Amino acid sequence: MATDDVEQIDSIMAKFEQVNKGLDEILAAKDALVKRCTDAVEIAVKYGGIDGDHHKAWVIDQMVRKLLGEKDYAKLVAECAEQDFAWDEGITP
Repeated sequence: MATDDVEQIDSIMAKFEQVNKGLDEILAAKDALVKRCTDAVEIAVKYGGIDGDHHKAWVIDQMVRKLLGEKDYAKLVAECAEQDFAWDEGITP
């Protein structure tokens, strides 16, 4: 096999490894998103039927936390404050 062929194969293999790494990252992100959504629905089902606006506010807050993650949740709460809207964390049932 010629040196050029080997170099070409090495180049193709390096690209393949990069694609595989990217695919692994995409699949991990998908799994994390599915877990966040599943966790949010679990909270809705488990606590959504409890009476009281303050408890419903807690359910919404917990679902938003799960869906956004803590970093984006904090950003949302800060944005609400900037718009003179006090985010209600509710009361744990």
